[in-house]
Amino acid sequence: MNRNVLIIFGLLMVVVAVVVNYRWQQSVISENDPGPIVEVLAAKEPIPAGTEITSSELDAKFRLVPMPRKYLYEHYIDKDRLARILGQALRRPLEAGEKVTFFDFDVGDGAGGRLSDTLPIDDARSIRAVSVSVDDLSSFGGSLRAGDRIDILATLRHPSNNALITTSFRDDVEVLAVAAQNGAATAVVLALERKDAAMIALLERSAELTFLLRNRNDDRPADPIGELNVSMLLNVPPDRRPPSRIGPIIIRSGGMR
Repeated sequence: MNRNVLIIFGLLMVVVAVVVNYRWQQSVISENDPGPIVEVLAAKEPIPAGTEITSSELDAKFRLVPMPRKYLYEHYIDKDRLARILGQALRRPLEAGEKVTFFDFDVGDGAGGRLSDTLPIDDARSIRAVSVSVDDLSSFGGSLRAGDRIDILATLRHPSNNALITTSFRDDVEVLAVAAQNGAATAVVLALERKDAAMIALLERSAELTFLLRNRNDDRPADPIGELNVSMLLNVPPDRRPPSRIGPIIIRSGGMR
């Protein structure tokens, strides 16, 4: 009887080992899977700054090279967007084998050119570009793109009573660019008035920032939310504290340190 138990136990251990090994192999395969491959533009040879891109120059001095999509920034040039650079001039020299992006040209159509050229000029306001750190969650799984518009919430401790609150910081903010590394978004560039840009730099270090994605064509003002706290969420009178078993609710997405 004991021998049968040992045999069954041994077989179960073998099955467990096989399952664990299979799952480990699958995880390794998944981690090393490059995913979809995209052909992007690269220089065949060194190309000097100022070179105007014509059809003949494109064929003679450039080639398409395969790269995993997850490692690409959105400003790389794939075969479907080659026409956008025809007639444009390089603003910096390229080395042989170097990948080409829209930022390598002086003139763009909203997807290329200098990032500073995408900033609106407003006589009444001083608009500036500011970079804000993000992760995969706050960038909507990496789907946030240049041209999108967002509302920004800030979650922080109230200076008077240290209560956790969420309040609206700014609405209808334009995303100018999204930076990525290894396929994951790491920062977004936002268009804000100079004072707001300074304020968001402070909030990034002292609060949690949450982005609310809105339709790009939605110009309606957002409803004011004031200051939201846990007591309001739980419908608890202000003079009563929430039950101790309920901890603070933190909306995770920004860079609180």
